[in-house]
Amino acid sequence: MEDRLTLKTDSLIALPDDSKTLPLSGRSSSRPAVFETGFWLFVAGLPVLMLWWAFAFYPFVGSEAAHLEKSIVLARAQTVCFGLLANGLPGVQGWILLTLAPLLFFSCVAVAFHSEVKSGFRALTRSRKTQVLLIGLIATATFESRWIYGRIQKARDVEFFSQLASGGASTPEAGPFPLDYPRLNKAVPEFDLSDQNGNSIKHDSFKNKVVLLTFAFAHCQTVCPGLVAKTRQVTAELDSNKVAAVLITLDPWRDTPKDLPYLAKKWELPSNAHVLSGDVVRVTSLLDSFGVPWQRDEKTGEVAHPALIYLLDKNSKIAYGLINPSVAWLKQAATRLQNE
Repeated sequence: MEDRLTLKTDSLIALPDDSKTLPLSGRSSSRPAVFETGFWLFVAGLPVLMLWWAFAFYPFVGSEAAHLEKSIVLARAQTVCFGLLANGLPGVQGWILLTLAPLLFFSCVAVAFHSEVKSGFRALTRSRKTQVLLIGLIATATFESRWIYGRIQKARDVEFFSQLASGGASTPEAGPFPLDYPRLNKAVPEFDLSDQNGNSIKHDSFKNKVVLLTFAFAHCQTVCPGLVAKTRQVTAELDSNKVAAVLITLDPWRDTPKDLPYLAKKWELPSNAHVLSGDVVRVTSLLDSFGVPWQRDEKTGEVAHPALIYLLDKNSKIAYGLINPSVAWLKQAATRLQNE
């Protein structure tokens, strides 16, 4: 009877904490690595974080008809989430969501599931599949980091050109538009380009009207969104019989005349606003004739440029040149020219 009740202890020993057994011999266990919930929660947060950062910096500006509405919705969501500045970079709110929020999440997971996370990363050495997964995440994060760095550098280039064009500083926004603001009185360079309606727009098409003339392009996510918004607001709020807006593309390579209807819709331009494009040589020569500092990246197609707006008087002469002006200044300057 005693023999039947005797436990064999020469090969196994019971573990009191989880009722599992371990071999007493020196041979290692052949069990596969086990990854607990806490570890997978930590690891799953990494690709989510990379998607979050990609959403913050990706330029949702495609002008193709099939994707136009989706691009507009995503761009608006991007602006709301990250508070994008005029240069296309996140504001304070955006950087909090991109840095402090993920840091808080990973810290909480690491503290709440400390043992699971720690043992999970140790077990990576015994799982080839998870090693490949981790290497893939690191490679993707490295590529994305370089891409985001390039976006930030591009925004800095734009700020440099803005300062260059304004003699070192942007137009101040405080106070009323000065009575003694320098008057240029320059002739408008001759041009003949197509607008979003297929009409031919020339340098003297808007005589007896005040014209807000600026430069932007569809794929721009730095200066252009704020620049277009200001131009659109001022043009819509003033008398359409006395004021017009002209937006000349900086990217005739991609903003071709057939794309202009979609671009005008994406920018929500009023009826008295015209976006222009044409032959690449003609457009680029016109940019130089207007004295616009611009630089195109041949690899990406991105164009660095200042937030420049010209105001043309009723005789189609360049009256004022403003860099990153406020809406108030634009309205006051346009009204002054209207009353002349």
